[in-house]
Amino acid sequence: MDRDFFPEPGRLLTFVRTLKEVFDVCDEDSDGFIRPEHFVQLGSQFGQAEQVKKLAQCLDPDTFGRINFKIFCRGVLTMKD
Repeated sequence: MDRDFFPEPGRLLTFVRTLKEVFDVCDEDSDGFIRPEHFVQLGSQFGQAEQVKKLAQCLDPDTFGRINFKIFCRGVLTMKD
């Protein structure tokens, strides 16, 4: 992980909390999973459908149809590196 991205330990915690807020908004039925199709639908509302579709494919490469928070964080952090 790039040290410039998280120069102090507290920033990582803040970033993860922000990711959790985003994840919770995308978790439409509060079951602890994001449905890739719902994720893409939300992205399209903000004009980011193609980018979000690619992200969803990376987060759910085996097409299980659900993304948990751990995988979501790992994918976002990998993209940031």
